[in-house]
Amino acid sequence: MTAWERFQSYCTGAWLRSLPAHYTTVAGYVSWLHTGGTVSADSMGSYLSPVDTVHELAGYPPPTAHQIFPRLRMGYLRLSTARAGSMPLYTAPLPADVIQQALALGTKNSTTEQRRLGASPPVGVRWSGKSLRSGAASAANAVGVPLAVVAAYMEHSQTAVTARSYIDARFLPTAAAWDFFGRYISDWSGIPGPVRKGG
Repeated sequence: MTAWERFQSYCTGAWLRSLPAHYTTVAGYVSWLHTGGTVSADSMGSYLSPVDTVHELAGYPPPTAHQIFPRLRMGYLRLSTARAGSMPLYTAPLPADVIQQALALGTKNSTTEQRRLGASPPVGVRWSGKSLRSGAASAANAVGVPLAVVAAYMEHSQTAVTARSYIDARFLPTAAAWDFFGRYISDWSGIPGPVRKGG
């Protein structure tokens, strides 16, 4: 059964018109797919794009162009995740304290030595070796190093690149972050903390 035939079957069973379909009909179809439990959030597009294609070929506007569908897809993802019992892993930068421990061991590959360090990421987070620069930028940002200074040390010509691609704003200041980056704050009083003095 093709994706369009599946949609037609749903419409026939629910006494709804499949062509042209109202956007609420397609939203109901998404709910029906979720209830069946066989369609992942990642493959939702392959079920909806044929519906749009048939509508466009017949000269009708695509029903999933309605503004509700981005929210509907996010809701479907959340419901699918809740059904599975866990959120997808979020790749986070290595925290400054893990890097500091790794340096103390004299190792070059902190991700391989995480078990030896006794360091493990929080639930729902995975660390990657690629995230060393991002971890440094995020730690520096957390203790209040100006964005322009972080970007300069990373040799970025635009602070927007640093902010968008390297800084995780969820990082909190830690003692290790202060040890590494406190010297780049001209008004640092020497007392680690989340708030720094001055402008």
